[in-house]
Amino acid sequence: MPCGQRQNIHIVLGMLLVIFCPLTMAAAEEGFEEAYFHKVKLLLFSIFTKIVKMSNRENIKRYSPNEEAWRRFKKNKPAVFGLGLVLLAGLIALLGYAISPDQSPKANEQIPPLALKAPGHKATLLAVRKNKKIKRKSFFNKMLFGQENPYKHIPINNFEIKEDKLIYEAYEGEDYKTGKILKGKQKEVLLADVLYPLSFREKNINSKTAI
Repeated sequence: MPCGQRQNIHIVLGMLLVIFCPLTMAAAEEGFEEAYFHKVKLLLFSIFTKIVKMSNRENIKRYSPNEEAWRRFKKNKPAVFGLGLVLLAGLIALLGYAISPDQSPKANEQIPPLALKAPGHKATLLAVRKNKKIKRKSFFNKMLFGQENPYKHIPINNFEIKEDKLIYEAYEGEDYKTGKILKGKQKEVLLADVLYPLSFREKNINSKTAI
């Protein structure tokens, strides 16, 4: 209770005592019955209790049913933790392809030599540009339906560049007894084919009659 309210209550009680005490004394001198004093005491007591109740009501903060339910819910730590897990799971489900390691449609971009490897397996990948134009999707479209990768990934052991070609040794796994990496086949690819989406169409080749 604020100090100002307490002072006001004390002042009111003091005024009541100042008013009623002389009246009771005068009544006693005039010979009033003892019942009169009892009524005065009851009146003072009822006034005092009403003042105390009014002051307590001002100090009690009122909550709506929703506020009261939320206030109690926040005190329940396991329930708050469960709500956090539900919200986190909902966020992951909503973002979908946007946060998935495999953002291809239906998450179906597989690399056969690595498909059966245990989680955490490391490999060197050569990213070769696909020979077609890949349309970039908006964030929300990508989030719902995925985005085709413009590169195809080839696992390799090592590589070297000679002139306009990239020569690499294909990865073919490890020896299951010794764990050593198996020597793969030597393959080559044009650097331009690695970097750019080269396309071959019939309209690029035509015949022309000289005049």
